[in-house]
Amino acid sequence: MVKTPSLSISRLFHTDPVKWSVPEDRQVLLIPSMYATVETIRAFLERSRNSFRSAGGPGSPGPLGVGSWGIGMRDSLGMSGTTHTDVQRVLVTGASRGIGRATAIAFARTGATVVLLARESSELRETAHEVEDLGVRAVVTPCDVRDVTAVNRAIEDVERALGGLDVLVNNAGGGRFAPFSDLTESDWSDVLSLNVEGLVNVTRAVLPVMRRQSRGHVVNIGSIRGLESAPMMTAYTASKFAVTGFTRSLRQELEGSGILVSLISPGGVKTGFGGIGPAQKDPTWMDPAAVADLVVQVAEFRGRGWIAEVTMLPEPTINRG
Repeated sequence: MVKTPSLSISRLFHTDPVKWSVPEDRQVLLIPSMYATVETIRAFLERSRNSFRSAGGPGSPGPLGVGSWGIGMRDSLGMSGTTHTDVQRVLVTGASRGIGRATAIAFARTGATVVLLARESSELRETAHEVEDLGVRAVVTPCDVRDVTAVNRAIEDVERALGGLDVLVNNAGGGRFAPFSDLTESDWSDVLSLNVEGLVNVTRAVLPVMRRQSRGHVVNIGSIRGLESAPMMTAYTASKFAVTGFTRSLRQELEGSGILVSLISPGGVKTGFGGIGPAQKDPTWMDPAAVADLVVQVAEFRGRGWIAEVTMLPEPTINRG
């Protein structure tokens, strides 16, 4: 029997365990409780589209008291009374494999033009072929996100080719998993430069494009390790905590600009990532396609609210006690 992944939302503010809670600045709304199945969250999204539009705020949680979602209020973003812009142009970093490839394909299925940004490889070309086989345009952009000059040039080329970008998915990442004492300075530098500096480089290059449009959505792929620590992952955990902090701070800075910033923090995903071998065979780990589907849901949500943060965990890892 295949287990359905579950979702939880990071709590940005303390909330009453029973009542709805809207912080004074109305930036984030949290729905009480801890976990929701994929099916439940899809139902919640559909229900919220109606409740946010009709009432200008949340409806009664009713039976949906099983998810804790960070929902940004569009009033605080200068977007009151509008709906999310149709997602037509999406840039995905780390698009050659894993979550990046799955995300590119998931957006292609919606009809969006997908920019595939990753280091040149046969895998990147394979992703492009899969996207094009769905009848949509793939813009292949070989680039190392750690190279600032190359990133800036790549984004300039993309803007000229497409006229702008609706969504940036910062997914490129890597890890070194070993005791701290076994990690070299090079190991630390490699992980931090890819996971943090690479994400910052692409974001810095894309934000002027979105500012010129007065709209856009940055979706950062973090990790459960950016919310809680684990042994043998010091460099990776440090980098993902940095991604979480950067995302939350940037979200506050861009309030009122029309640019949304979301964080998705998956648990174990079967990506072949980090060279951790046998653990990838753990049947409880999630398929990259499950995370990709969530990325699309976050980017395409329409209504007065938007999804600020989501943590996605394999069902067996959840402590319900």
